[in-house]
Amino acid sequence: MNYFTIDWYKEMQVYGFLTFPETREDWEEKSTYYKSEGIDYKANFQSEIEERKADLLGFLPTTFHPYIHDYSIRAEYPTPELLALQ
Repeated sequence: MNYFTIDWYKEMQVYGFLTFPETREDWEEKSTYYKSEGIDYKANFQSEIEERKADLLGFLPTTFHPYIHDYSIRAEYPTPELLALQ
């Protein structure tokens, strides 16, 4: 385990968190599932972004920062501009 550092682990958590659905249908399916379970999808991801904000801002390029600050990076279907950054 000498190869893994805390910073490397945090960076991998950020990149694992930053996965987008491939299609709008995938997005809607996931959103519908959360609603059927009684989970507020947007609130769930907003709280997760708040918890990871320091790492997200630290590891991601500044082009992602506006999406982090307004909590839209995972709380809604990604815009074409955001998908292009990925």
